[in-house]
Amino acid sequence: MLLVLIMLSIHALGRGQQEYYLSLAREDYYLRATEPPGYWVGTGASALGLTGAVDADGFRALFEGFHPDGTALVQNAGAEKRQPGWDLTFSALKDVSVFWAMVGAGERAAVEAAHAAAVAAGMTFLEDD
Repeated sequence: MLLVLIMLSIHALGRGQQEYYLSLAREDYYLRATEPPGYWVGTGASALGLTGAVDADGFRALFEGFHPDGTALVQNAGAEKRQPGWDLTFSALKDVSVFWAMVGAGERAAVEAAHAAAVAAGMTFLEDD
């Protein structure tokens, strides 16, 4: 069993930042130093019927306070002075990143699976009341 420790950083999102986040999510992360595509996680995503990879149009809608189907989710949806939400970034420790970079494909897959499990556990902890 592989254990991966993660760090969590939290930042307030600001209006107009959605294109910045969308420009980061690219398939060529390790070649171009951009982020891999995101995926929907958590009970909020499930409640809204959002699963799998994040699509740009759905992300833009949520950033503005609307469901991807166009339904307003909050009273101030689309308002100029609303805060879109929070950016929670789960990062592996540097040692894990170095290990990942130095091992073969099988070990990399194990590290990636352990990281995904750590993120899922972190989300469960954050959502638990």
